[in-house]
Amino acid sequence: MIFSLILLVLGLFVLIDSLLFLNNAAATTGTVTACLKEKYGCTPTVDFTAADGEAVTVTMSIFIPYKFIIGQRVPILYNPDNPQNARIADFLSLWYWPLNFLGFGSFYFLVKAGEAIVHFFSRRPIETGDQVQPKRGKAKQR
Repeated sequence: MIFSLILLVLGLFVLIDSLLFLNNAAATTGTVTACLKEKYGCTPTVDFTAADGEAVTVTMSIFIPYKFIIGQRVPILYNPDNPQNARIADFLSLWYWPLNFLGFGSFYFLVKAGEAIVHFFSRRPIETGDQVQPKRGKAKQR
């Protein structure tokens, strides 16, 4: 149960971070200049020009679960006060981690809650054949 709550808290934290980022972000287009290949995707480096004319090169801080091509043009969202805080503006780049943490956290929470409910309602005598035997444990003496 603790594990699921930790995942849910992390998911909420990452979700709030993403929403706050989107609230203040400026949009532009960037070019993929490098991509550190991983087995199932890459960590891209993107060049773009901020609204104030500053040329910015950013290596994304998270693994993105698909591959980019060098020279590929991608939509970018960035913080105008700190252009190094930039993200590729697509669904997976923005919502991959919040959905993973919240999804797995919710799943584990529901599984553990279900186990607790089953355990609570299964506190009755075990029926075997014609006899009803009390659950294991100390028998009450009279």
